[in-house]
Amino acid sequence: KRLAQLFYQLPSLQELEDLLAKLVLTGTVALGAALLAGFLWRLSYDGSLGLGDPKVGFGLGIAACFGLGLVLRRRGILSGRRFAWLVLGVFVVLFLGFYLVNLYLGGHGFLKPAGSL
Repeated sequence: KRLAQLFYQLPSLQELEDLLAKLVLTGTVALGAALLAGFLWRLSYDGSLGLGDPKVGFGLGIAACFGLGLVLRRRGILSGRRFAWLVLGVFVVLFLGFYLVNLYLGGHGFLKPAGSL
């Protein structure tokens, strides 16, 4: 009975889902801007986009997954629990993938020459 008072003070699930969507949108826009800035810098550095770097491809994939999730949520296909599971799944893939890229694929090769990994 004591916890029931606490649960009434928490926001509704719809408010939490809306907050999650806003945070995902903000993160996706920030990631897209960072990737664009990195592409522009790398293009001026050695004339390539640096697509051979695993983190660049991984970042593009993550941005695409989050963007697709937001589009599907907007259309009503993903909502509630399914949208939350998608976001959690993409975050876990991002978290584990970051360590896989750094530990098993040789790390971040952003300043390596254009043809090499």
